Amino acid sequence: MRYLLFDQTRVHPINRMPKIQFLCLIAYQRENMLMREVLRNKKTIKSINVSTVLLLISILFFGCYGKGEKMVAQKGNKIKVHYKGMLTDGTVFDSSFNREPLEFVLGEGVLIPGFEKAVEGMELNEEKLVEIPSNEAYGEIDTNLIVELSLASLPEDFTAEVGEVIQLQDQSGGIVPGAIIEVGEENIKVDLNSPLAGQDLTFKIKVVGIE
Repeated sequence: MRYLLFDQTRVHPINRMPKIQFLCLIAYQRENMLMREVLRNKKTIKSINVSTVLLLISILFFGCYGKGEKMVAQKGNKIKVHYKGMLTDGTVFDSSFNREPLEFVLGEGVLIPGFEKAVEGMELNEEKLVEIPSNEAYGEIDTNLIVELSLASLPEDFTAEVGEVIQLQDQSGGIVPGAIIEVGEENIKVDLNSPLAGQDLTFKIKVVGIE
């Protein structure tokens, strides 16, 4: 036996119906039975507020049908997510679960490619764990971004230490952070790559808003 549900172009076998649609079908059948009883009794019609009946029918059709629709993250949507970023050894390097969710427009490319790719297609309130390879995260280590600076060019009271992060200025006047990776007698080497360059990452992502 087959039943037509709302969309007249689609026919659903009863054993394949989503639960929400099956419940709406039962409610619809009960509403039809009520309306038939009303039409058979003219005295009852006089005691029923027609606008109330129409309101109930609207809620039945449009309310139930709307609940069956799923909100899915697509390009152009404004998305809110909570996330936790981890290295392959489980070390957590960042998390938004203890602060406001991250907001962005999906498809604008403001986030690492692998993250946006993981969010696209997720449903509202869906949560998942995704592994992102380095080439879809912060890229591989670029040796051209390892620069050598003369100690004489640095402030006299500056003491260089391996692992320390300093700020350099690029040709456009922007500030670029870099980590000191080697200290010599006259020069130091500074790595301008992202600290996460060359790293495969794991993210726990939960979509909390789709607009």
